[in-house]
Amino acid sequence: MKSRRKTFSPCRAAGSLFLSLVVTGALVATPASAVTITIKSNDAFQQGVNDPKPVGPVGGNPGTTLGAQRRFVFQHAANAWGLRLAGNVPIVVSASFQSLGGTANSAVLGSARPVTLERDFPSAPKILTWYVAGLLHQFAGKDRNDLSPGLCPDPLVEGKCPEIYTRFNGDVDGPTVLGTVDFYYGIDGNSGSDIDFLSVVLHELAHGLGVIDLIDPATGKISPSGDPGSDSCQNCSDAYSYNLENPKYTPKRLSQMTNNQRLLSIVDDGVLVWAGASVVAASVKLQAGVRGDGAVQIYAPKTYAPGSSISHFDTDVAPNELMEPFSSLPPPRDLAVSLAMLKDIGWTLIPVPRCGDANADAKTTTADALLALRGAVGSAACPAYLCDVNLSGGVTSADALLLLKRSVGQPTSLACPLA
Repeated sequence: MKSRRKTFSPCRAAGSLFLSLVVTGALVATPASAVTITIKSNDAFQQGVNDPKPVGPVGGNPGTTLGAQRRFVFQHAANAWGLRLAGNVPIVVSASFQSLGGTANSAVLGSARPVTLERDFPSAPKILTWYVAGLLHQFAGKDRNDLSPGLCPDPLVEGKCPEIYTRFNGDVDGPTVLGTVDFYYGIDGNSGSDIDFLSVVLHELAHGLGVIDLIDPATGKISPSGDPGSDSCQNCSDAYSYNLENPKYTPKRLSQMTNNQRLLSIVDDGVLVWAGASVVAASVKLQAGVRGDGAVQIYAPKTYAPGSSISHFDTDVAPNELMEPFSSLPPPRDLAVSLAMLKDIGWTLIPVPRCGDANADAKTTTADALLALRGAVGSAACPAYLCDVNLSGGVTSADALLLLKRSVGQPTSLACPLA
């Protein structure tokens, strides 16, 4: 079957994260099979990640300018996903700060979309199913975007067509949008009343990695284009929507429904669920928003909300999950359920050793403390995501001391950057 390739139409709403102050609040190295996710910015001189405004280091972020701190968080979030997802084809993310506006009480914090999608490509795991570029390239074993760079719908990044396009609201750090609330650029989760930028970037990157549906809210058809008539496939699904179910209908899986049944399902608040096996297994971590069989509610308000409906977990889910449509406090840090969602979409997951387990033997011992000490003096490699257990921004003798205390049974709190 011939492959079909599409760009993600700008007419469609990309996955977005909103804030409404009314509503919310041996040595271990990178696994050889971990996918490399690189952030590339197209911000102008002295704008966005190039902003020269002096700032002090904060919460494990060593940057001394506003732009440097933004860059640090961008790549930190990319590493957090990359370390946990298997893949041999690098993913390039186009990221920028833009003026997205807002009010004193609410604003769009960011948005993301895959640059291209394909179905029925060589090595596709399911036929008649659309996959986002970052994932399909892993199945294909090559960067198919760069086979025809002249057809890239977005500006090339260093001569390459990116896999993910993101943008973030630069107005949040100003005096008008959200008032005195700004982005917090630390990575320790101690954002106070500010918005944890790391959570925002993690959320948006997940959309670009596949947490996004292709259900047209006007017709119910699953199509990657704002013009459903441009895709002749009448029975296609997408890797995300394949996991959605509404038990009111037969068949209950949205990918198998009629267009009209899908239209009714995507505004069926409290009934539409994610029933993928991995999320069902991971839902034991949740206390609310979960069906008896472990399926998790999807955000489907009775009035369709562009950029929010269907492509997020429901706001009834508790504790608050990273992939809900609104920013919340405290910022979500547990990636387990979001990773399960990515696995259901098609990603292969890579287990990451727990914080402080420098030699990956599933426990913290004096051997881990020694490895951290060697990392601190430069005689060995000890990754920060395992050995920077005090979130200082690097591996030091203080980290080694904390691990030594833990190894001998002293009560010690460990906090790694990517834990």
